[in-house]
Amino acid sequence: VVLADAVLHHSSSLPFRELLPQFPLASPAALGGFRGSAWRQASPLGGSGEAPATSVEVELSTLPIDETTGLLDEAELHARLSALRAWRDLGGGELVVICVLAAASNVTGLCADVPRVTARARGAWPSAVVCWDFAAALGHRPCDLNPPGDALAAVDAAFFSPHKLWGGPGSVGVLAVKKRLLCNAVPAVPGGGVVFYVSEGGHSYIQNSEEREEAGTPNIVGCIRAGLVFHLLGQIPAGAIPDREERMLQRALDAWGAHPKIDVLGPGALAAGGAGPARTGVVSFMVRYGNDSPGLYLHYNYVAALLNDLFGVQARGGCACAGPYAQWLLGIEGLSEEFERCLKRTAQEVLRPGFVRVGVHWAMSDEDVDALIAAVQWVADHGWRLLAAYTFDRETGEWLHRLDAPER
Repeated sequence: VVLADAVLHHSSSLPFRELLPQFPLASPAALGGFRGSAWRQASPLGGSGEAPATSVEVELSTLPIDETTGLLDEAELHARLSALRAWRDLGGGELVVICVLAAASNVTGLCADVPRVTARARGAWPSAVVCWDFAAALGHRPCDLNPPGDALAAVDAAFFSPHKLWGGPGSVGVLAVKKRLLCNAVPAVPGGGVVFYVSEGGHSYIQNSEEREEAGTPNIVGCIRAGLVFHLLGQIPAGAIPDREERMLQRALDAWGAHPKIDVLGPGALAAGGAGPARTGVVSFMVRYGNDSPGLYLHYNYVAALLNDLFGVQARGGCACAGPYAQWLLGIEGLSEEFERCLKRTAQEVLRPGFVRVGVHWAMSDEDVDALIAAVQWVADHGWRLLAAYTFDRETGEWLHRLDAPER
């Protein structure tokens, strides 16, 4: 059973969805989500070598969001784990439970309390495999995978993206995982460098569990760059980055939250600067259309184009690779299927729902932050007046100034 956080980036949720078609008896899961089952030759977690063929069922269930925090509903996580444990204890069968959770949102910047959530999951299911996606948290918040004195809070697997660090573009991704979980008899990707011996009638793989999962020619330059950016990050005093970014973020939230045409996404108290979970410097927002007509917003890619063309501000428009979470933030969960049907029928990306995302970073100066705040405010005040100067590509959703638009 895979319990997936709705806040997850697509790269951490979609692989589990794609796993299910390998199980031909797919049907809706009891807890909501997806299920598949089939006969497979498998090695159970914690074991080694081959196990007898057995019936394996896979269930993927998405956990709901706590409306007060904008993060994973911890009570529901505990409740579902407790229900699964009760089902097993009543003779329902053996279960391997995997929790895949987000340490921080790449949309709102909200950060989960990783040690507390991990310990709470283990309290309900001691053998749960708790995995965390740290991609949006790395470089902004502390990432302690083994809190001292609290064995229940130890993380089983963590995913890092060093390319998000200062100087990190071009570096490799990092998977940190407990050795006891590397128990497959066959590597995930068989290939060069992981083979012990191959003959006409058989083959075997090396025993080093780490090297066995790194087939093929390594990205040596990317590995070196990852090491360098981690070294650079380690030179910064503990706590300096979150302290700096929180002050910068609060200035932006105070200014934008008070603007009548800027809607910052996330729980209201947090968007207004109230108490709540820790945050990175990410802010996602929408800009209302300028004539005060209710329910009308400027297209997110148009806002991003104005920020770039007029102020040199790099902004991201779209759903930020977190579709289900974005739909919850936008309040359009009930329209999700209708949007999907429309997009399949028209293939026009301009119709995809989304928002604008910007961020503050500890390396920015106070003047940089002031310029960012002022740029977003200017677009909110005057951006609608420039609509006639721009055009868009229906298929790609890209907005361009008419002087730059290619001939059609």
